[in-house]
Amino acid sequence: MKTLLSIIMLTTSILGATWNTDSDPTPAEVQALVNGASAGDTISIAAGAFSWGSGVTIGDRINIKGQGGRNGTTKITVTVGGFDVFHFTGFTATETLTISGIEFNLLDDTSNTSAVETSSCTLDQLIITDCEFHYGSSQLLLAGAKGVVYECNSYNPIKFISYTAGTTAQANESWDDLTAGTNDALFIEDNNIYWNSDYNESYSQETIGTFNGGKLVIRYNAWDGTGYPNSTTVDPIMTHGSAGGYWQAETYGARRGQSVVEIYNNTVTATRVDALCTIRGSTNLVYNNTLDTATYNPVILLREEEQNGGQWNPARTAWPAEDQVHNSFFWNNVLRLNGTPNSNYVSVQSGSETYIQEDRDYWMNEPASSGGSESFTGKNGGSSAYPTDGVRHPTLGNMTFSSSGANAHYPYTPYNYPHPLRTQAGSTYTGQVKLDGSGAKPSTSNGAKFDLN
Repeated sequence: MKTLLSIIMLTTSILGATWNTDSDPTPAEVQALVNGASAGDTISIAAGAFSWGSGVTIGDRINIKGQGGRNGTTKITVTVGGFDVFHFTGFTATETLTISGIEFNLLDDTSNTSAVETSSCTLDQLIITDCEFHYGSSQLLLAGAKGVVYECNSYNPIKFISYTAGTTAQANESWDDLTAGTNDALFIEDNNIYWNSDYNESYSQETIGTFNGGKLVIRYNAWDGTGYPNSTTVDPIMTHGSAGGYWQAETYGARRGQSVVEIYNNTVTATRVDALCTIRGSTNLVYNNTLDTATYNPVILLREEEQNGGQWNPARTAWPAEDQVHNSFFWNNVLRLNGTPNSNYVSVQSGSETYIQEDRDYWMNEPASSGGSESFTGKNGGSSAYPTDGVRHPTLGNMTFSSSGANAHYPYTPYNYPHPLRTQAGSTYTGQVKLDGSGAKPSTSNGAKFDLN
C-alpha cells in the first residue's frame, strides 16, 4: 500500500493530475477547476455539446483535453462572438502544454473570436492537436509560442492561425539566429483547411498569417477551396514584414517581420487561388508545394513593405530595407492553372523591384555551394540606407551581398518530420492499478490516469 501510494504521488508530481468536469460543464466550472489546478495538470472536459457565452482564462501550464478527438464528442459552441474560448496568458513554460480533442464552433467571424489564444507568454513546447474549428476571425491566435499544431481540421475560417513572436523583445530575439531547419519555431503540419458553401463572408484573408517576428514552419498541410462560394481568391499563407515604421528608430508601433519561414510539402486546391503564399519579408525556404486552380495563373508573390512609404517617414528609396526578403529559395514547386504548370511562378510585386531581385535576394534553387549570399553586420534585419543612415534615423545594422561563396543555409536539411513533440501528446496510462498493486501495467510514461478499485 505504501509503495503504491508513493508511486501515485511521484507520478502525479511529475506528470500532473487529471481534473474531470461534470457532464454539462460551464465556463465557470472549468474556470474553477483551472484555478485549483497546478502546472502540468489536465482539465478533461466531458463528452457532449455545450454552449458557452464566455471563455476561460488560464495563467499556468494547464492542459485542456476533450473526448474522442477532432471527430469526437466534446463540442463547444460560442453563443456570442468577441472572446477566446481558452486564453492562456502571463506565464512561461519550458515543458509541454497540450490542447486536444475538442470541436470548436465559433459561430461567425466576429472580430476577436478565437478558440485558443496565447498572450504575454513564453511557451517552448505548445501542442495543439486533434481539434476541429468552425468559423472565427482567428481560430488560433498564438503569441510567444513554439511547438507544433498538427492533425487539426479548420472549416471556413477568416484565419486558421495568426502567429507572432509576441512582445517587441521576443520579436527582436527571434532575429538573433537565422538558422533554418531547427526546432526553434512554431510548426504547423498535417492540418486540413476547408471552405464550403457555409462560408459567410464576401472576402477571405490569409488562413495562416503572421506579424511581429517569429520563426514558422508550414509543412504537409492541405487546403481545399473547391467549395468556396465567392469569386474572390482564397489566400493560404501570408507572412508580413516590418510594419508601422522604422524599428531601428524605435518608431511607436513599429513591428518586426518574420525572421525564418519554411514552407514545404503542402497542397492547395481551389477554384481561385492567386498566390500560394505572399511573402513580405524574412529569409524563406519554399519547396515541394503543389497548387491547382482554375481562374488565374498562380504565383508566389514577393513584396517589400516599405515600397510605398506611408508609415515609414521619410520613405526609403534604396536597397536594403529593414527585415526585407533576403536569402530566400524556391524550388520544386508546382503551381498549375487548369493542369498547366506556371514555369515562372515567383513574382515580385510592382514597386518592390528595387528591394527584391533574383540572385541577390532570392534564388530559384535550393541552397547551393555557390551563388553568394547576403549577410548582416550589427543587428540582423537592419539597414543603413537612408533614412536609417545614422543621421536622419539610427542605424543598428546593415545587410550586404557577396556573389562569392555558398548560398545561405547551404547545406539545408529540414527539421525532423513528424515533429518529435507529437509522440508526447495525447497519451495516457491504460489498464487499471488496484490498491493491492495488481492490475495492468502502465503502457506509457506519458500522462497519468488511475482507476483505483
